[in-house]
Amino acid sequence: MNDKEKAAYVAAFIDGEGHVGLHLMKSQQGKRYFNRVISFSNTDKSLIDFMTTICIDLGFNPVVRFKAQVKAHHQPAWEVTLCGKREEFERFQQLIQLHSTRKQEKLQQIVDSYLPSISRMTFSCDVCAKTVARKPSQVGTKRYCSVTCKNEGAKIHISKICPVCEQTFTGASSRIKDQKYCSPSCRSKTFSARIAKLAKAGSDARWSKSNALH
Repeated sequence: MNDKEKAAYVAAFIDGEGHVGLHLMKSQQGKRYFNRVISFSNTDKSLIDFMTTICIDLGFNPVVRFKAQVKAHHQPAWEVTLCGKREEFERFQQLIQLHSTRKQEKLQQIVDSYLPSISRMTFSCDVCAKTVARKPSQVGTKRYCSVTCKNEGAKIHISKICPVCEQTFTGASSRIKDQKYCSPSCRSKTFSARIAKLAKAGSDARWSKSNALH
């Protein structure tokens, strides 16, 4: 069975036995939130196992739970929940072509219920060079893909030449990667030189203007 056939099988099962729901809930603290769910259930455990395997093959992360008998006329059943995150619902919508109009509309409501996504920045890890996408607020001057690489980055030392005193200084890459001067003293010298240059330029401009008036 190829992926297209598996997707059609899942669509047919959810059209007949599944539930696509969007419910506005209220927590004990009074906070309102959406409960979004795509699930299906059945009393036949072997069928549930078969469908779960198909869902995993399609890249979903199904969660299976046993539903005990609640009423006398009910039978124990197994319930499979397919999606829990925005990306999973969007992927489901693209991959699984439901035929039930009502469930199609409900799935669209689920996708539309999310706030617009925050644009992400892509960068390369300073240690392993792995490409990572993060929110702008999560990207600093020290960029790592994991805690492991962050710890490794602290061990890497590099050498740089101070443009003021021309002395070589060495330090952890994570600390001096964006450092230009070897010390606060050299940085202050550069800053003082800039101020003096700007002051002289201003003085020369006033002198030229004064001479022009005379």
